[in-house]
Amino acid sequence: MHKDGFVKNIISSISKNDFTEVIEKSECSWKETLAYMIAYEDDEKIKEVAKELGDQLLQQKKDINSAIVCYILAAELDLVTDLWKKRALFQIRKQGMDKNEALFVLF
Repeated sequence: MHKDGFVKNIISSISKNDFTEVIEKSECSWKETLAYMIAYEDDEKIKEVAKELGDQLLQQKKDINSAIVCYILAAELDLVTDLWKKRALFQIRKQGMDKNEALFVLF
C-alpha cells in the first residue's frame, strides 16, 4: 500500500483513539508505528498497544529483537527475560559453546 494509505490509517486511528488497525496492517516500519502510538496514546494504553505490537512482531515476523523493545515499553519483563534467554541459548548453540563456557561470555 502506498505511504498515503498509512497516513490515512494513522489519522483515523488518532481520531478514533484506537491503533489496533494500524498494528494489524503494519504498512510501515514498526518503529514508526510505535512512535505514533507513543505520541497519541495515553500512558495506560501505551503498554497495551506496545504489547500488541510486540506480539505481532514476534508471531508474524519472528523479529525477536524488535519484539523485546516493545515488551520493555509494555513493562512485560517476564517476556523480555524469556526472549533474551532464548536468544542467548540460540547464540550459544550456534557458536558451539557449552553452557558453562557461555556463562563467562554472557556475564
